[in-house]
Amino acid sequence: MGQLILTKPGILELRLLKGNPLQPGLVPPAGHNAARREYWTNPPLFEWPAASVQADPFKFLLIWNYLDPTSRLEGFTLHIAHPISPGNYGSPVPCDLVEAVPRGGTFFEELRPFRHDEDEDLFIQVADEEQQ
Repeated sequence: MGQLILTKPGILELRLLKGNPLQPGLVPPAGHNAARREYWTNPPLFEWPAASVQADPFKFLLIWNYLDPTSRLEGFTLHIAHPISPGNYGSPVPCDLVEAVPRGGTFFEELRPFRHDEDEDLFIQVADEEQQ
């Protein structure tokens, strides 16, 4: 399975991964993979001075799950998490931030057409009568 990592070099990394359908809303443990264990091990966000002198980029997980695993067309949920430890199977992964990304209500869903006093057709095409 491929992976998607969104990054702002030196500042932020956001790794997208599928959550465990048996534990929706929880952060899956890193497992035995050394690279994943390193990614899950982060300095706490809210402790002084760690956040102010962070040398590495901040690493977050964006975890998605199906709303209904039996009906995959119903949509999905998103959670953003900042793990501070790789965790163990069967127990919650220690995180200092786990937040659900709300469905709907985004900026783009609230756009409405607006009226303007000036009549301008931005798509008007002017044909040169001499060439016709």
